[in-house]
Amino acid sequence: MTFFKYLSDKIFSILFFIFGILLVNLILWLDPFHEIVLSTLTYIDVLIMLISTAFITTRYWFSRRWYQKFSTPIDASATNLSLPITGAHSNEQQMYQVYINSLLNGHQTQLNNVLSKQQEQEDFLNAWIHDIKVPLTAIQLLIETSDGKLSEKQVMQTEIELKKIENFVEQVIYYSRLDSFSNDYLIQDYSLKKNR
Repeated sequence: MTFFKYLSDKIFSILFFIFGILLVNLILWLDPFHEIVLSTLTYIDVLIMLISTAFITTRYWFSRRWYQKFSTPIDASATNLSLPITGAHSNEQQMYQVYINSLLNGHQTQLNNVLSKQQEQEDFLNAWIHDIKVPLTAIQLLIETSDGKLSEKQVMQTEIELKKIENFVEQVIYYSRLDSFSNDYLIQDYSLKKNR
């Protein structure tokens, strides 16, 4: 946050302070029992303004590092979102810091839950694929070794249904590897010119 943006955030406090100084000047100037010289009143006002400017500048200087944490965009990777915000000076900054850190902790917890559920689902899917292939292979072996005990029509229908099941299993395998698409491709060079 730049100094001018900091001042624009504090504009109502600054205007209220200036209004207070002007009101005190007016009361002192109009008071019939005190004779105030204009130069003395101006001297007091300039001195108060200098002290106030020094106070605002010093307060900005101490808060500047904390504000700069929010002025640069962060990479939304898991490691950057798990780093807590630190360095708050005022109660207001501490309130923001606690709130943002609790949001980051909640995000990290939800992310861990999602990753855990995804891993459980992937483990279940891999186990299911392995488990379903064993009976399919066993049925295929039974058909091949039936020695004519089944009619040709029964063998054909069973093989058709087995092929359907195997296609469904292959679809599940393909779906389970969508996250690692590059592992499923075999990249090779092919000539696009037609051979004559």
